Amino acid sequence: MLKRLMISFLVLLMIYSAFVVGFRLFEPEKEEIYQTSLDTTVVDYASARNYTLSSGASSVHCYFFCSPQNDDCTYMENTVMRTVENDTGVRMSEIFEYIDVTALESTNDLNRLKEEWGLDDCPGFVLCHVQDQEIIIDSTLSWDSSRPLSVFELKQWLRANNLYDAREDETEIEQPVS
Repeated sequence: MLKRLMISFLVLLMIYSAFVVGFRLFEPEKEEIYQTSLDTTVVDYASARNYTLSSGASSVHCYFFCSPQNDDCTYMENTVMRTVENDTGVRMSEIFEYIDVTALESTNDLNRLKEEWGLDDCPGFVLCHVQDQEIIIDSTLSWDSSRPLSVFELKQWLRANNLYDAREDETEIEQPVS
């Protein structure tokens, strides 16, 4: 009786082991998912141009060019943009579409940002529209590592591009010149 019980136990153990090994061998690869603090559309840089052109004539896009692995981008999202949201009541995710430039950073090809979108560095903001199957850059705001973007500069850019009505904010103190 004990011998039968032991054989049954070993057979069940072998079946269980076969399932575990089979699962591990055929387990799907995990895709790397980037979590951004913006609850918005995330577009890969390689498809940004086609994405913009496919939206049709007279469509306006506000893009936030960033990489989730870049510390400056993390600062911009978690500090500057959150502060602007809190101060203005405007949700940044309703204004900006996130363009992931991780591929450019990994190949050290950030010069393409200047050539194709007019940005000097990353993170950066672009306001553009489509006209006659051409992308027209209306305005840009770029990060400068020697003088990072501030809440005031982002608010000014939003105001200048009519992305935010600033009537309630007109008493704000000017940012000192550094």
